Amino acid sequence: MPAADFELGALAGERTDPALRRSLAALESGLISANLPYGLFSDEAAAIARIIYPEGMLQGITTVRFAAPRIETGGIASIGIRILARRSEKTSGEKRYSATGLAILTKDEADSWKVEHFELDLEALAIPMGRSGIWDPYSTPVQY
Repeated sequence: MPAADFELGALAGERTDPALRRSLAALESGLISANLPYGLFSDEAAAIARIIYPEGMLQGITTVRFAAPRIETGGIASIGIRILARRSEKTSGEKRYSATGLAILTKDEADSWKVEHFELDLEALAIPMGRSGIWDPYSTPVQY
């Protein structure tokens, strides 16, 4: 696993709220199957996701990783996402790709988590993984 694979920081784990873990598992399954689980999304977020991520756009995703959620008062969770994908290229065979993103979920009265905002850097999925030099974690700017 390349060192850059750790750019999300701590990953969501067993300490994550069980209901939130179920929602993340459904989102992961949807991303891997290239069929987003729109029932997990709020109406507005689902409408936007249908436009931004049309059928076929998410093909080839093999792995989804979620950062440990930052949960704010009022039941709002912000979660970094990293996906890994494999896609076949006609001229050069199969290549690996990665992209990062963000999901914001809110907790409703029934203790269910709904996706209110979802984004993936689709432009990154057009650039094969790799780097021209050695990855230096100390030269990576810290983002808050």
